[in-house]
Amino acid sequence: FAVRLTNPPPQDMIAKHLTQVNYICCASPAFISKMPSICSPLQLTQSPCLVLSHWNEWSFTLNGELLKLKPNSRFVASDNDLLKEACLNGLGIARLPDYMVNKELASGQLVNLFPNIQGDFRQLYLIYPQLSARPKRVAICLEAIADSFA
Repeated sequence: FAVRLTNPPPQDMIAKHLTQVNYICCASPAFISKMPSICSPLQLTQSPCLVLSHWNEWSFTLNGELLKLKPNSRFVASDNDLLKEACLNGLGIARLPDYMVNKELASGQLVNLFPNIQGDFRQLYLIYPQLSARPKRVAICLEAIADSFA
């Protein structure tokens, strides 16, 4: 089995929806103090951004319409933890999953740049093959994971 962020889940597997993960554009207060005011996602094409290498198009819903843009990639990495550290150190704007930055947003270490604009999101699924028989220990594990999100 696997726990995966995806839209939509694979058709040939059983997929139990666990939760939605929202992506938040954030920056450190130190970075924001050095930048002109950023009030629209459209400004991300001109602002220094910290970008995940395999997902370099960011989406937002503005006035009911989908806006897709390529941010100005100041720094590109293949790991969200690295992007988060760069963001915390004031190197630019990052788009990170809410579960990774909720604590830093609450403490003021990071600021959500667009709190009233819907950004990218992915669904989190527990995915496993369709089997007629499943070992009891695997079934118990699957149930425990699903229950932890209930």
